[in-house]
Amino acid sequence: MATIEIDQSGKWEAPAHTVIGACMGSKLYSALITQKTKSTVQRILGAFDQNRNRSKKKLIIRMFTYSIFLTISDIVREGDTIVIDIEYPGNEDSIRDLLLHLFEKFRKVKLTAKSIQFRQIGRESLAHVAAYQTFTYGRSPDKQLTFEDYHELLDKTTEIRKKAMIKRKKRNAKR
Repeated sequence: MATIEIDQSGKWEAPAHTVIGACMGSKLYSALITQKTKSTVQRILGAFDQNRNRSKKKLIIRMFTYSIFLTISDIVREGDTIVIDIEYPGNEDSIRDLLLHLFEKFRKVKLTAKSIQFRQIGRESLAHVAAYQTFTYGRSPDKQLTFEDYHELLDKTTEIRKKAMIKRKKRNAKR
């Protein structure tokens, strides 16, 4: 069982590229999302959300969550703990629910709600170092996420949302 920390450099809503940085122990990972990829994904999800009167903030949260998943999906194993920097306060439940569903659906990895945590990562974290160095082009990214990487997730957006919402309602009913 490992702890994987996640940090982001460059916001999704910013007009520049974005980087998701991660670390597991002393191993660094990063994924670069170019402005072109961001624009394409935003345009498609934005059209989807406009048809359902969804807010732009929810679109940003979904893209952030998809990016986390695509960055760390190859390294996460059952029993791991994922610690995500608080980038979008108040949206932790939405991010957690979607990540749980994505790992179960696309990687057949069952995580618990407690295995995904949120806290300030800080500049000392290796995840921050990986994200920042890649963002400033001081480090080559381990992955460059393209529209094709998001495509499978985007095709399943309606199905993913319904299942994540059902799980959240069940969990809240138990509280």
